[in-house]
Amino acid sequence: MVLVKRVLSISMIALLAACGSGSGSNRAALVDSLASGLQKSSIDVKASEAKCVAEDILNVVGVDTMQKINDADPKGQHEALKALGKNLSTKQVGQVVDALTSGKCMNFAAAIAASQKSTPPFNKMTVKQSTCVFAHFLDNPAVKAMMGQAMIGKSTDSSALSNAFSNPAAAQKIFGDCNININSLQ
Repeated sequence: MVLVKRVLSISMIALLAACGSGSGSNRAALVDSLASGLQKSSIDVKASEAKCVAEDILNVVGVDTMQKINDADPKGQHEALKALGKNLSTKQVGQVVDALTSGKCMNFAAAIAASQKSTPPFNKMTVKQSTCVFAHFLDNPAVKAMMGQAMIGKSTDSSALSNAFSNPAAAQKIFGDCNININSLQ
């Protein structure tokens, strides 16, 4: 569950920074604002990756809606999440999560893994192994749904996630797929 909370908090930070960082009134300014916010987040995002994700998010949200969100939080005081939640459909929230996690613009699992390399138990894994673990989490629809709900400031139901990963066979499969010896993590 700690792993999932890390994924959620990193994602929320990235979107918080993206939504409330600027007050551009046109598409290019909004893309720059979103990209800048993503680059200031706690995950390592290259400028080209941030711009690609920003463009994808803006394609989902729309210029007018994103401008309303920016206007609701011009100084980045986290009111943008409330505005985002009020202005996007459930489908759009899922598409924003997909823009971050799909792999089209960046390897989000690798970015999260790199940001967690000194945090137990990831400090006992190679970056490749922890990237694999995060990729498995991001492949789970329950995780993506939780990320979306968390990003728009709504409470999340962690029971779906707990159920999805409490199965010992599923956990063994992840460890096997990622070439992780569970004993090496203790």
